[in-house]
Amino acid sequence: PHWKDFFIAYLLGKSITGIRAEEILSCAKFLEDYHAPAGARPLHLVAAGEAVVPALHAAALEAARFDETEFRDAPLERWDDIVPMRSPVNQLLGVVHGALRVYDLPDLYALL
Repeated sequence: PHWKDFFIAYLLGKSITGIRAEEILSCAKFLEDYHAPAGARPLHLVAAGEAVVPALHAAALEAARFDETEFRDAPLERWDDIVPMRSPVNQLLGVVHGALRVYDLPDLYALL
């Protein structure tokens, strides 16, 4: 049902994964600023299902921001598993156009 969002983001030169990763980082920044007067508190990033790929990107971009990361029920382990599939189901939201030329999801896990 989110294919329209994917194509709108694509036409804007972005990806849904990137947009959601930015939203995760914005929320983390807000939480840090909100809790700053009360002292530093640990920030844990937990993602499940469709949220895993954007959360993985957010954590890889700013690993120092999160004290702990946990990913549950990831819909896929690596993007190159999708390539030979005849009909990948619900994988459009986790796509970053041209990413396999540079990196795959295990590369992001390795950064953590």
